[in-house]
Amino acid sequence: MDRRKKLNKGAGLNQGLKQKDQHLLEENCNQHGEINIRQNKRRKRLEGLCKGVLVIVVAAISGAITASYMIENKYKNVVNNRNNSSVIYSNKQEVKDDKVKEFVPKNDINKVVEGLSGIIVGVSSNPESFLQNDVTSNMGSGIIIDKSGYIVTNSFLLEDAEPVYVKLSSYGSKPIKAKIIGKDKASDLAVIKVDLDNLPYARFGDSERIRVGDLAIAVGNPLGEDMADTVTMGIVSVINKKIDFLDPNTGEKRLYKIVKTDANINNYNTGGALCNSIGEIVGINSLKLTKKYTSEGIGISIPSNEVKNIVESLTSYGRVKKPYLGFIGQTIVRNNSSNTQGIEGVYVREVTQGQTLFNAGVGPTDIIVGLDGKEVKKMEDIQIIVDGHKIGDIISCKIWREGSVLEISLTLTEKQ
Repeated sequence: MDRRKKLNKGAGLNQGLKQKDQHLLEENCNQHGEINIRQNKRRKRLEGLCKGVLVIVVAAISGAITASYMIENKYKNVVNNRNNSSVIYSNKQEVKDDKVKEFVPKNDINKVVEGLSGIIVGVSSNPESFLQNDVTSNMGSGIIIDKSGYIVTNSFLLEDAEPVYVKLSSYGSKPIKAKIIGKDKASDLAVIKVDLDNLPYARFGDSERIRVGDLAIAVGNPLGEDMADTVTMGIVSVINKKIDFLDPNTGEKRLYKIVKTDANINNYNTGGALCNSIGEIVGINSLKLTKKYTSEGIGISIPSNEVKNIVESLTSYGRVKKPYLGFIGQTIVRNNSSNTQGIEGVYVREVTQGQTLFNAGVGPTDIIVGLDGKEVKKMEDIQIIVDGHKIGDIISCKIWREGSVLEISLTLTEKQ
């Protein structure tokens, strides 16, 4: 009996232990289940969060693509028409988004063109040409450079043309007869004048500040209509390029700097202005030089600093008069010979009596090593420096003579 009680008691104890163990096991399972459930909830929350982030990213990308598409469409006239033969920008078009800086100036193109209002005129040898709706080969543009009626244009427009006619948008529809003041075939520039006063006129920028990659805006108005300027656009591709021009009057070779751009130069803007992004005139467009010296898609303009010197000479003398040093020389290459002692410069072989170098005391065997504060290493250096000056200018000159460097002054003279 006692044994049975003990067995029952043991069985009960064992059963109690089993129940306790089962309870603990269930408790642990419940605890683990709750953890698992919490883990599942966290995972779901993370998955939901990831999905939300993904939606935001997709929406952002979609928005960026949409914005890019809108910007592209907004400026497609600017970008796609860079090489069109003529692109006329209306007053209503706005170009002011900084996201297209590579094509659009800070001051929009409209403002650049509006700043030239009344300054760019139509030029033709035939007054009837202005009555047409199309531009012919004998028509081009010009730029008013003085309030008293002086206008710079292309020389080729005036070939066999006397008189020449100008149409100003600010003076109604009637062409005005103009007088030819002077022309220079080499640079394709000419100056004409109309008998009017108090005209709006252009102010030129400094072409020495042009850099490759700058925005280039070519503007013309061959029909002389109000707000009918024709505009093409591109970028500057070449600066400080020199082209040899043969002066038909003297037979001498002259060097001029030019600017090359991919703005299309054509009948609609030849003789007109090449502007930078802030509306400064930095060149005069030339269809003649473009056809002669470049391939398709590249336009040539005479830089404004060259234009200023040429215009001043044409206005004063009726032709381009360049200073003349009057010598025969050759470039010497650095070597260690006893004669030149490793000096670089231009060796003077002969001088012409009565001309600039002769008058300053420069003679044969002298070596020109500097001119106007600039280093001279070859003949071209001298020609470029001299062509940038006027007759009567006084410039410094450094010469090497018998082992010493001397500095003298040159008064530039015209060829006698």
